[in-house]
Amino acid sequence: MRKIPYFLLLLLCLSCNGDYGNQEPSELVVEGWIDKGDFPVVFLTRTITLSDEYMDISELEKYLERWARVTISDGVREEVMVGHIDRSYYPPFYYTTSFMRGEAGKTYHLHVQCQDGLTADAETTMTDATALIDSFWVEPVDFTDTLFTLKAHVDLEHSTARYFKLFTQHNRRLRNTTSSMLGLFSRDMVSNGEIVINKGRSNLDREYISSFSVNDTVHIRLAALNDGQYEFWRAFEDMIFLSRNPLFPSTENLPSNVSSGIGYWHAYTTSHYVIPIRELVK
Repeated sequence: MRKIPYFLLLLLCLSCNGDYGNQEPSELVVEGWIDKGDFPVVFLTRTITLSDEYMDISELEKYLERWARVTISDGVREEVMVGHIDRSYYPPFYYTTSFMRGEAGKTYHLHVQCQDGLTADAETTMTDATALIDSFWVEPVDFTDTLFTLKAHVDLEHSTARYFKLFTQHNRRLRNTTSSMLGLFSRDMVSNGEIVINKGRSNLDREYISSFSVNDTVHIRLAALNDGQYEFWRAFEDMIFLSRNPLFPSTENLPSNVSSGIGYWHAYTTSHYVIPIRELVK
């Protein structure tokens, strides 16, 4: 039986009918990352078994794991991560520490111990590859004067990454950056350096428009990925599309580097940009 991580409920449109058999025990879901020069962020939740019973979005908070002991180690020292309630994130509870920042070349081990005995471990190494953008511009969307396609040029001369991943956030009170739609690239896909930056997609939004408004301010993370991270995000994008197609439904969990659980724990070398669309409009 397939189980759904908490974060996918925000991204996938799930229509459930019929008999789903016996309810299986929930699994621990880890969603975490550490960026170069920044503190780690880890969300812990439990899987939700699909059923035909209605569940309001407000009920999802009971699947948050609030009382776990979470540690991060770089092979030299270990730090205990502290849980924070923060409504500027979604889910509104995460673990972090202000005593360890990401460094290129280091390997980070994550250990989770829950009160009911569930544990999870994951390990990730931060690549020393670079991913840089040297310019941004916009192009007007046909038949409207308020929407624009945001484009960028990857600095391939100084970027050493083989794979690139875009995350975006715009004009929202939430601090999370979300996976940019079609925002995964390999180096051979951007031989001329040009990429399109789309909004992230969430099914909490009634309508999805990939372009940006003239009044949007776009926060962008461009991450350099290793092979395993690329495979995860490629499978993620495939799942987004297949889950919306009733003829080719997605039935497999995403690849995971989390043992005794599911999810991901990634270390990224990232570059950050804040782009006011209005300033690019001529």
